Amino acid sequence: MQSYQKTKRDNEIDVTPAALDKLSTAEALRHAKGLFTAFYHKREYEQNQYKALRNLDYLVEKRDEPRAKYILGLVGERQNSLLLINDAANAVDVYTKIYLASEYACNGDIERADDLLNRLYKVSFNRKAREKINDMMKNAYSV
Repeated sequence: MQSYQKTKRDNEIDVTPAALDKLSTAEALRHAKGLFTAFYHKREYEQNQYKALRNLDYLVEKRDEPRAKYILGLVGERQNSLLLINDAANAVDVYTKIYLASEYACNGDIERADDLLNRLYKVSFNRKAREKINDMMKNAYSV
């Protein structure tokens, strides 16, 4: 039990601006996911939604990070959630565009969803994003 607590304490994430300034954007996003889920990429985290949201807020406010905007738009209970998602889409975040395609399809605009996904597939070099696009097109846009 003591070694578990030590491990968990050792993996606590400092979300002060000074600490977050030292992290790359990719590393800060990984930590945010770990704080939401308590485990990510073979590392145990303290589960702390407040810290995860604080981390994402920092990435939006200080780095104008599209992926953080997208995540906050989805998980945050904010009045500006849709605005954050649209900002991320305008910044060409591929996962936000995939999400918007699924929204188009769910609202009956299949042609617009097909067009967006086909264009995204052609320009995306992200293997996982291309797999997600293929899966969505095969499975009628379920996210």
